[in-house]
Amino acid sequence: MQISTSAVALAIIGFTSALPAAFIPATANITSTAIAPASATSTSCTVPEPIACGDSTSCTAPAPEPCQCTGSCPSVDPPETPNAPACKKPCTSSSCSDPERPSNPEKVQTPGPVDPPKSQDNTIKPCVTSQYDVWTGAVRRDEKKGKIFKDGRTTDVTTLLTFNFPQESKDKTCTFHFDLSSDPAAKVSGSGEFDVYMSLAPATQSSTEWPSGNLRDQYIGRMAAKPRGAAIWSSGALVLGQGFPCPAGETYGAELVGVGDADHVEWLAGTAGPYISW
Repeated sequence: MQISTSAVALAIIGFTSALPAAFIPATANITSTAIAPASATSTSCTVPEPIACGDSTSCTAPAPEPCQCTGSCPSVDPPETPNAPACKKPCTSSSCSDPERPSNPEKVQTPGPVDPPKSQDNTIKPCVTSQYDVWTGAVRRDEKKGKIFKDGRTTDVTTLLTFNFPQESKDKTCTFHFDLSSDPAAKVSGSGEFDVYMSLAPATQSSTEWPSGNLRDQYIGRMAAKPRGAAIWSSGALVLGQGFPCPAGETYGAELVGVGDADHVEWLAGTAGPYISW
């Protein structure tokens, strides 16, 4: 004989209903629906979830500061504090480039003192170029161009030069040169020759007439100008200009005077024309 489980359940319910209430335990709570499990209440400390940015697992540990492990680079590193998160790292992002804060300051080399520029080899160019009118005695000081001119119809024009001889030229032998290579617009016509003189003193101011004059002094040689080239000393003439003791530390004047009935030599002052070397 087989007894179904539903019949057994009905018999138990009927039996319990017939018992007096005193025989039913207080804690029993049997229903026909579901049996609720008892909730366990523990007095021990539960282990919290691991703290991502701290090193403490204590129940009373303060909440850790937000982790600063971001990929950005602050312009100034955050100050070190006792509660700083353990995961704080120096920024390593290649996108950060603060020119005022190099990534490796210990490798930055401070440039040493810069040496002053050296003088241009052993060449002396005129510091002042002036023009002198022979017929009137007028001086036009500090002109942009040098000019040697003769045509027999108007005043002859000569060029007055001022040279400062540096101390480096002491005990050296100086030579006078004239070169038009660096001035393609320079003019050379007529005889193209000129005589070179020393002056008693260089021109110090402009004037419209005498008495300043050209203060011509010692003759040192004759040269022939070449368009876009270096002038050559004329043969058979005195050539003191090819070698004379450099007057170191002194300022001297010179004059370039045209030769022949017609002569025209003109150049850009400071760029081409006369210079002295040692």
